[in-house]
Amino acid sequence: SENLNPRSRSSAMANGDRPEAASPEDVEIDEDEKAPEKKTASNVGSIETEKVTDFAEEKETQVDERTLKETMASLNKVAQEESAARQKWLAEREKIQVKEADVHLVEKEMDLSYDDAEKALKDHNGDLIATLRALTA
Repeated sequence: SENLNPRSRSSAMANGDRPEAASPEDVEIDEDEKAPEKKTASNVGSIETEKVTDFAEEKETQVDERTLKETMASLNKVAQEESAARQKWLAEREKIQVKEADVHLVEKEMDLSYDDAEKALKDHNGDLIATLRALTA
């Protein structure tokens, strides 16, 4: 049986002609269907080199995975420490007493909500002048 070019087959059938044989360019070969290579003197070296390369790549991957895990653990630890420090800072900030008159002044002059004005004052330890300077800078 001959390989037929599908395009040639449809046009030949329409004209009543005999279909053409497919050219080598028209024939598709699936990579999985290729016959396995036989071990010859010329390709044994390349097969062995490929095995060594594969082993080295696997070892690199294992080292990279270990390094990645160590780095991620370190980053998680830093993130937890930063979170704890922020929580401590927020708790300390809540203890800061600010004058209500100062909050209203910052609120009115800087066109902020009451909560934002209070936060700004607490960020500057209740210092009205430092708060106004920071908000106008």
